[in-house]
Amino acid sequence: MNTRMVCIECGATYHVPADETWKARCYRCWKDWKQHQQQQQQRQQHQGTNSEDVVVQRLRARLDTLQIENGRLRQQLARRTTDVPALDTHRWRSFAQFIHPDRHGNSPVATEIMQWLNQLRPH
Repeated sequence: MNTRMVCIECGATYHVPADETWKARCYRCWKDWKQHQQQQQQRQQHQGTNSEDVVVQRLRARLDTLQIENGRLRQQLARRTTDVPALDTHRWRSFAQFIHPDRHGNSPVATEIMQWLNQLRPH
């Protein structure tokens, strides 16, 4: 069974097998990222590493970690369902009877909630 994922680079959705959910990038972004990594390694081999290079490497490693974490959080958000059941007439009437201000001594809170509930009244 495939799992829907969100790419940490471009935000596109893609599908991977259930045992490969560790993949954080879509194939196109992964290819670009891999090519960038290889170019970086080649530059490092041709240049001596100085302290600035070490700092840049650490920052890039941290950036990669944060991008992966961001991707996982995006995936969690994408998996959440936002479907709220509709408020049917029967439920609305039950709520209205329960919170009606007349039953609560015309309290301001009950009045405010009843006004809000009236905005949600099904037609």
